[in-house]
Amino acid sequence: MISVNPYDLYYNIFLSYLTFQIAKSWNHQSVNQTVTEIDQHQKLLAVIFTTFSSNPQKANIFNNTIKNWSSFLPDIQPVLFTTDQNNTLNIMAESNGWLLVPCPWVNDYGTPYLKDMYNEAYKLQNATYYAFANGDILFDLGLMNTLTSIRNNAIYLNKTIVTGRRWNHAVNATFAVWKPQEVSQLAKPGISSLFRTDAKDYFFVTKY
Repeated sequence: MISVNPYDLYYNIFLSYLTFQIAKSWNHQSVNQTVTEIDQHQKLLAVIFTTFSSNPQKANIFNNTIKNWSSFLPDIQPVLFTTDQNNTLNIMAESNGWLLVPCPWVNDYGTPYLKDMYNEAYKLQNATYYAFANGDILFDLGLMNTLTSIRNNAIYLNKTIVTGRRWNHAVNATFAVWKPQEVSQLAKPGISSLFRTDAKDYFFVTKY
């Protein structure tokens, strides 16, 4: 999650790594690629979902996320799982094309279960990929380019998981960067820092 320095109120926004990594594809059956591509293109490219914390210091971070993820509509549908339908962030998300969905199950600390969010996301819309990402991750154009390229390759259409790493970028409370082209400019050495090389920070999977 975002680390907060109580002295200068600087945060870390997690920026997408420039390319995704295909972790594994289990099904390499022969597929008629022409027919399959037509079927796939009738679907959304992806449904991506997250949750937002109630920390008011992170509100601007989430504002950027809302606008960034909305920029990929209508190909990628953003979804916010929430326990409070009426707060300001939820209203902003919905006005920017997000779907608001009540959290299906939470633990004793109010944290939603990832498996249950995936199962609910599967029911929302027909898509090639379904993904969870933290609510403070911004994506660049590599998101669309990578997922589209994989979808167009028949070998990766079944039981595929695509994961990625993040770049950390320190920002202040008025930071306003959300356009994918702007995000690409930040995810560079000397401007941002690549997080642990063994970390995986978002997960795009095919259904079931």
